[in-house]
Amino acid sequence: DISVSTMYKFDPNSQFDAQQLPSMPAEEREKAQQAVQKDCYVEPMLDVQKCCEIEKLIDEVVECGNRGGFSCPKTVDKTRLRTKYFFGVGYKYGDGKGTETVYPEGCVDP
Repeated sequence: DISVSTMYKFDPNSQFDAQQLPSMPAEEREKAQQAVQKDCYVEPMLDVQKCCEIEKLIDEVVECGNRGGFSCPKTVDKTRLRTKYFFGVGYKYGDGKGTETVYPEGCVDP
């Protein structure tokens, strides 16, 4: 599914305080949400052609990983729900905050 990549921005001059939103009565909350939508705007970052080029490169990386085309053992990190690819420097999360580790040089493809 290819779409034009966008960047969402928020007007720095907005008078809206997002922390107030949950405690507002429903009518005020709706007005505040409309104000937020008015203060947000979208700027295109990439056109459709550039998105297609990037998607093609991603597909090539996935295909290379699927056929065992990377030489270093930690370049492709697969689990049941997702696949990550590391290049240059790889890491693992560990068992929790502060237990992350960086793989030694040579464990991931450059």
